[in-house]
Amino acid sequence: MKKIISALGQPYPYYNTNAKAPQNALFVFIFSFLFLILFRPFTVTDTEHKFSYSIICLLHALNAAFVYFVFTFLFNKLAKPLVKEENWKVYKTILLTAAILFFIGAGSFLLRPFIYANPNNASWRYFKDETINTFLIGTLIFGAFTLIDMYRLLKTNQTNVLAIQEKLKKSKPDVEEKVGIESDCIKLNIDNEVFEIVANEFLFAKAEGNYVIFYFNKNNSISKLLKRIALKNVEEQLLPQSALFVKTHRAFLVNTKHIIKIEGNAQGYQLYFENIDFAVPVSRALIPTFKAVMKAI
Repeated sequence: MKKIISALGQPYPYYNTNAKAPQNALFVFIFSFLFLILFRPFTVTDTEHKFSYSIICLLHALNAAFVYFVFTFLFNKLAKPLVKEENWKVYKTILLTAAILFFIGAGSFLLRPFIYANPNNASWRYFKDETINTFLIGTLIFGAFTLIDMYRLLKTNQTNVLAIQEKLKKSKPDVEEKVGIESDCIKLNIDNEVFEIVANEFLFAKAEGNYVIFYFNKNNSISKLLKRIALKNVEEQLLPQSALFVKTHRAFLVNTKHIIKIEGNAQGYQLYFENIDFAVPVSRALIPTFKAVMKAI
């Protein structure tokens, strides 16, 4: 039980983005149709059917896909501050799934007059049956899937991180030598002014709205410098100047020389720097790029 409770609080990818909504809705449609037609999970009275059972399953599956698509779109638009992937957890995925399933059940209830010849279609009893059955079965299935997927991603990322961590330890002397060969100062053009940073002191850059915070470690003392510039602009100027720099997240660009530890979770990797009290994420989409840079150093 403790393991399940602990797992619910683990980081987890946010899959319900608007970009993925069409393919997710298609999956919901196919899964719902096959589940209903193969398992016939609910008691049905064939004499009440206005259509064949396969057509009824098709209509319920279409309802599920439509409700998922609309709910996801509205949730992402209205609750945008809540869906930052770095703050997303397993329990949030399960709660969101439960909410979607509740509305799918409500949609199935509204379908009843069109597919069943029953004078009590609009009763509280059938509303309760449709919503509770959909909610319970769907939450059980997708909740289990979420936990299994979380453990799969966690194991994969932790295994990959061990190899990278070992490579990092072995390559430290070479990295130090490589940095020494490169120019000690790196120049950035910000608002037509030249801004110089010391390569050996630069840890990472973090985007904050229209600004970027540059983090430095000089003589074991952390300093920060705020500049009005887009991280993309920093990326375009910094990356060509050193093979040690890499973008790891939409909000972070790091100097791999200063990474002291790497950990993995279901969302990706976590990078740690000396005297920094938070981890820098490596998002799932940028893991291949990060691995390629780490392999090359």
